[in-house]
Amino acid sequence: MKTSRMILLSMLMAGLATAGCKKDKGGEGGAGGGGGAPAPTEPAAAPAKLAELDLSSVGEDYAGWKIMAPEGATAKDDFGAIGVKAGDGFQLEIHTGDINMAERKKEIESNDINKLKGYLTDTADTLVYESEVMSKKEVHLLAVHKVGDVAVYCENTKGPTYNKAQIEAMLAACKSLKK
Repeated sequence: MKTSRMILLSMLMAGLATAGCKKDKGGEGGAGGGGGAPAPTEPAAAPAKLAELDLSSVGEDYAGWKIMAPEGATAKDDFGAIGVKAGDGFQLEIHTGDINMAERKKEIESNDINKLKGYLTDTADTLVYESEVMSKKEVHLLAVHKVGDVAVYCENTKGPTYNKAQIEAMLAACKSLKK
C-alpha cells in the first residue's frame, strides 16, 4: 500500500514539474522551457456544403417541408420532434407548437447545473447562449419560426457539445425551414 502511494505521488510530482516547464502563449517559458517553434494550429474547417433536405419522410404532417442542412444530413421523427442530424456537430430538433421564450429564458438563467455564462444573441425570437457545465463551455440555441401558418421552435439536441459556428449553422437551418 505504501509503495503504491509513493508511485502515485511520484507520478503527480513529475506531472506538475512537466507542466511548470511548458511555454505560455506569449512565448515566455518557465524554467527549462526550451526553444523551438510553437506547435502548428489546425486550420478552421471549411463550412459544410448545404443542400435542401425534404422533411416529408418524417411524417405526413411535414409533407412539402424543406430545410437547408449540411449535405448528407438526415431527418427522422425524434420522439415527436423532427430530428435533423449531420454528424456530431449538427443535431437540430424542430418542435411544432408555440413556446414561451420568457419562461424558457428564466429556466436557462436559473439552471444550477448548466450555468449561464452569457447571451450571444438575445432577441424576441432567438436565444443563443453560452453555458458551462463541469468546467466545460457549451453553446446552445433556442429559436422560434413559422412554416406557413405553423409555429415551430428549434433547439440543439442536448448531450453533444457545440461551438458557436455549429450553433450558427443550426440557427440558419432553422430559419430556412419552409413549406
